[in-house]
Amino acid sequence: MTMARHKLTDAECRAATSDKQDGAGLYLKVDGGSKSWVYRYQLRKKRTKYGLGPYPAISLAMARERHREAESLVKQGIHPKEHYEAQTRRGAPLREVAEDYLKTKQKLKRGGEAGRWMSPLETHVFPALGDLPVIDLTVDNISDALRPIWHDKHPTAVKALTRLGQIIRWTGGRDTRIDVNLSKRVSENLGEVAHKIEHHRALHWEKAPACYAALGSSTVQLALRFYMLTCVRVQNVTRMTWDEVRDDVWYIPAERMKTGAPFRVPLSPQAKEVLARVGSDKDGYVFPSTRAYKKGLISENAFTKWFKDNDWPTTAHGWRSTFREWCVAKGVDDYLAEVCLQHEKRQKTVAAYQREDRLEKRRPVMAAWSEYLTNVSAEEIADILEMKPRARQHTMTETEAATWARGDKLDLTDTPREER
Repeated sequence: MTMARHKLTDAECRAATSDKQDGAGLYLKVDGGSKSWVYRYQLRKKRTKYGLGPYPAISLAMARERHREAESLVKQGIHPKEHYEAQTRRGAPLREVAEDYLKTKQKLKRGGEAGRWMSPLETHVFPALGDLPVIDLTVDNISDALRPIWHDKHPTAVKALTRLGQIIRWTGGRDTRIDVNLSKRVSENLGEVAHKIEHHRALHWEKAPACYAALGSSTVQLALRFYMLTCVRVQNVTRMTWDEVRDDVWYIPAERMKTGAPFRVPLSPQAKEVLARVGSDKDGYVFPSTRAYKKGLISENAFTKWFKDNDWPTTAHGWRSTFREWCVAKGVDDYLAEVCLQHEKRQKTVAAYQREDRLEKRRPVMAAWSEYLTNVSAEEIADILEMKPRARQHTMTETEAATWARGDKLDLTDTPREER
C-alpha cells in the first residue's frame, strides 16, 4: 500500500506549533521555539529516526529531497546516518561530492547537460577549492575564489556560487557541522554589484519582412524561418521532433519549456508551408543537421550567426522583442502577447486565475504576424529594402520582386554570397 506524501504546505510549516507529518515518515518536529525535520523509519525490525536539518534553513522542498535520498538508502538496507558519517570520514573532496550531488538530480532544467551545469565550478571554484573537503570550505576561501570575477563577470560568479550552495546544502544534510547558509554569507561578504542591464539587439518590426525574405532554403534557414513565424524560444525549434506536430498545432513538451509546463503553438499556413519544405522524412528531428556539433542538432547559435553574417542588427532572442513591439503597434492585448512568447505571469494571484494557454485567441495573432512577414507587395519592397544598409545596388525586376515577396532566396548584393 502506497503511503500518502506531501501533506504539508509552506504556510502550515511556518505556522506549526506542534509536530506535523508530511507523510512516508517525514516529520516536522516542533520543540519550543525551534523546528527541525526528522525521518522516522524501520530497518531490520528496529524503529529509528534520522535528522534532516533545521527549519526554515532547510525548506519543505529541500526536506522532501533529503527524505527521498534517505528513503532510498533504507530501501537498500542502509541506515542513512551510517552512510553519511562514512562519507564524512572519508573526507571526500568538493569535486567528488559535486559529482555525487549531480547524480541525484533527476534531470537538469530545460534538458541542460551535466557538463554545462558544472562548467562555472570547473572554471572558477575547483582550481582553488576542488581538493578540499566540504567541511573545510569557509566564507573566506570561497570569497577568495570568486572575488576576481564577482564584479567583471557577475552572472557567471552567481551561477558558480548558487551551484556551490546547492552542493553545500545537500552535504549539510549528512553532516550537521556544515553551515548550510555558507553561500549566502559569501554573497554578503563579496557585496552588492551595480547591474547594468543590456538588452538583446532587436530589429525594428517594420524591417522584419525584409529580413524574413532574405532567407534561403537550407536546413538552418528553414528552421530560422519557422522560428521567425512562431516566435518561440530557440531551443524549442532546434530540438523539435515530428511527433510533436499534429495538424495545425505544435505541442512542446514540458521538459523543453522554461516554465516547466507544456505549451501549444498554433501553426499558421506559412509555418506549415515551411514544415512541408523541410522534406519527407517524418522521423526524429524536424530540422536535423548532418554537420551537427552534437547529437544531430543544429547549433542554438546558428540563428544569431546568420543575422550577424548577413548584417541584420538583431540576435535570435532579439527577434522575440521585434514581435513584441509589433504586438504593441497593432494593439494586441498585452497578456495575449506575453502568452504568445511563452512568458509566465510573475504575479501568483494573476497566474492562478489565468491558467489557460489561450490557444484559439493566439491563433489569429500569429496568423496576422505570419501574413505581415510574408505578404509583401512588390511596390513595398524597395521602401523596405532601403531600411537595410547593404541593400541591392541595382533596380529589382518584376520577376525578382515577385520571387522576393514569396519568401524565396534572393541575393541582396551585386556579388552573390555563399548561402549559409
